[in-house]
Amino acid sequence: MALNERQKRFCNEYIIDLNATQAAIRAGYEFTIEAKRYFVYALVDSGNNEIFYIGKGIGNRPYDHYREYLSAKTCNEFKIARIRQIIESGNEVSIVFLIADLDEQVAFENEKQIIELIGAERLTNIKIRVGIEHNKQWATNFLARLQKLSSYLKQTFNPLYIEYYLRVVAEVSKIAS
Repeated sequence: MALNERQKRFCNEYIIDLNATQAAIRAGYEFTIEAKRYFVYALVDSGNNEIFYIGKGIGNRPYDHYREYLSAKTCNEFKIARIRQIIESGNEVSIVFLIADLDEQVAFENEKQIIELIGAERLTNIKIRVGIEHNKQWATNFLARLQKLSSYLKQTFNPLYIEYYLRVVAEVSKIAS
């Protein structure tokens, strides 16, 4: 899929300060209520055009994955490992918007159907990982991080770390349900 001129302009603006909202404004996108509706997107390895993640979102959600990679704050080790592999091989992670202008429930259903069509085993979406070994590895990594974070919280009461801890617990609760 080739980028149109506005999309290219957005990309060039985004790399200036990594602020997607400002880059979109500078590239000429208008923010309206319709623009803030839900969409379904794919993360794609630009080296082989392989989709490795399907998501639904609103606003800047697709760009959160790269921020997670940079900060190493994630519950999805599989996705971050794939992003790292792509970047280290000299390629880029592309975002492809598959369906737009949806309400949340319709976006969720479309995301689910696309995941089923591609095949859950080919994606890094953690909620749909079915392999026991993948789940064991994720649980091991999660517990190690939780132990480190717990011991750190005992030493300091930085609200940022407490907020991160609560987000991790919330994400795990979603995965477990």
